[in-house]
Amino acid sequence: MTKITRGQFIKEFKDGIDATDEKAQQLSAALDDKTKKMVSVKTMLAKADQNGDGKIEGEGELRALFREIDKLDRDGSYGSVSDKAPRAIISALRETQGPGAPPPPQVEDESALAAATKALYSAETDGLSGSELSGVRDQIAAKYGADTADQVMRDSLGLKLDKLDESGVDWVQRHLSSRDANIDRYQQALGTHLKDAKLIDANFDGKIDAKDKIWVKGADGKVDVRNIESALFDRVRIGGAMIGAAESMDQAKIKFALIKDHTFNDKYWEAEGGGTFKLKPGVKPSEAFDDIFKNPSKYGFECATGLVVLQHKAMRDMLGAKDFDRVFSDLRLGPWEAGAGYDQHVKFEGGSTEASPERKADVKAGDYGYFKNWDVSDDARKRGWQGENVVYLGEVNGQRMFFGHPFGVASEKHIVDYLNGERNAGSTRSASYLDMRGTIQDSVLAEDKVQGD
Repeated sequence: MTKITRGQFIKEFKDGIDATDEKAQQLSAALDDKTKKMVSVKTMLAKADQNGDGKIEGEGELRALFREIDKLDRDGSYGSVSDKAPRAIISALRETQGPGAPPPPQVEDESALAAATKALYSAETDGLSGSELSGVRDQIAAKYGADTADQVMRDSLGLKLDKLDESGVDWVQRHLSSRDANIDRYQQALGTHLKDAKLIDANFDGKIDAKDKIWVKGADGKVDVRNIESALFDRVRIGGAMIGAAESMDQAKIKFALIKDHTFNDKYWEAEGGGTFKLKPGVKPSEAFDDIFKNPSKYGFECATGLVVLQHKAMRDMLGAKDFDRVFSDLRLGPWEAGAGYDQHVKFEGGSTEASPERKADVKAGDYGYFKNWDVSDDARKRGWQGENVVYLGEVNGQRMFFGHPFGVASEKHIVDYLNGERNAGSTRSASYLDMRGTIQDSVLAEDKVQGD
């Protein structure tokens, strides 16, 4: 049966598809007879038009459209379609391109795909390793070129993700997932929920979604590859957003300032008292908030406000501008001060006692916490070193990593050592992590109503 690969589809429609074209809008009815299924191509086009400009163009939007078409296919691969319905849709889309449309590309992907599939089957006896995958990819690249090799590796691996060993998963993450996305952050967040688990970007789109899988090796040595569960999917997505927000704040290098010395850009914000600033009339929340990262030199605040900003940054990145403006219409930022949207979607629990080892081990990526300097000196207290508000980011190279303002991204040891340097002379009680947790709730994800924003 004729197969159309994702690479062929993207290459054929590289000049874009006009989603507003009358022929494209009328495809649904015409295809019902051909496919014997209710097919809403108009809906597919709308979902793929991520920026809402009425045209499907660029690799990201074309991939999104191919994913929608692929939902009607049963060939088991995320990178190709062969059933009657999806092929009929692609054929019909060609007709919307006008008389000057290029013919379907005659490329060597099919031969390359067959070669890759054969090589992978012969290598999989003890689990596909990173070196084996690299070898197969190099063989294909030598004959068909690097781009074709990467594409057919994605296509061939669609049915064989459960055959990967740990090094094979690492290779897929590094070489086949989109490198401009958040896979590394999601992997870091996942590790705080399932130790040694690996995230497989099963459709290689660089995003975490319901089609992605988790690779886990049991105590008996057996490998389990399963779809990511919805609850874990939500927590990993939020944790990844918090890690990304911490990286953005780390790069911004916003200066530390005591509450009495807080500064915000007066183009967007006005002081409310107590170190809190609110939006000026007529200012969009997203526009004012984004300015913190565009013009960080105009801002200065202490660590409690820094954590409120960090949590809002994660939610801003997840929601997009329009939904952020709606949810945080009364945006205020200060030391544990914010608008109604914050109180609705961020919850706190725990107390001011030192956390037990079990409690510390249960902290997940994106969780708020606090290091208390139990014996802070009077001088250090005046400078704000009675403790440090932080967000846990997961382990990196065996070290527990946190974000705290003004430390930026730092290890637990670095933060504790610094606070211990601000104690009373002769003190022997170390700064430590408290039994306190603040978490962005899954409910915030339901606020993401405007797609592609």
